[in-house]
Amino acid sequence: MPLVFGHDQVVADWAAERVGAAFHPPYVAWGVTDATGMLTGALVFNEYYRGGNISLSLAGQGAMRREVLRAAAIYVFRQLGCTRVTARTRRSNLAMRRILGRSWKFECTQPRWFGPEKADDALVYVLFPEMAERWIARRKVTNGLDTLAA
Repeated sequence: MPLVFGHDQVVADWAAERVGAAFHPPYVAWGVTDATGMLTGALVFNEYYRGGNISLSLAGQGAMRREVLRAAAIYVFRQLGCTRVTARTRRSNLAMRRILGRSWKFECTQPRWFGPEKADDALVYVLFPEMAERWIARRKVTNGLDTLAA
């Protein structure tokens, strides 16, 4: 599960195709590749660091892997010093709602965030450092991800 850094535009464009929304700078985008080097996931840290909050957009199945989300928590809370991460998903995206609902706190609904239909409401989830600390603490050092904690 190698992570790709430094190709923000390419990774963000790949993610935008999959989520159906454009990303506008400033942002940082990480790619997740499989064993063949094919991009399978993306994390886009968008609305880049506004005070204590940063927004996170996930695309592709590779982005949902535990070790990827742990690395993201280390980056956001330890490196950037954020006090929260916000993620939005469409009401109709049941898979993402299930993933976020496991560890993130549901915060609110933003009607018609993604468009005019009820299914295009955004469900907003938030993650605080104390909620992510258990992921960080039990994280195994693999693929150089330990450097993110430095």
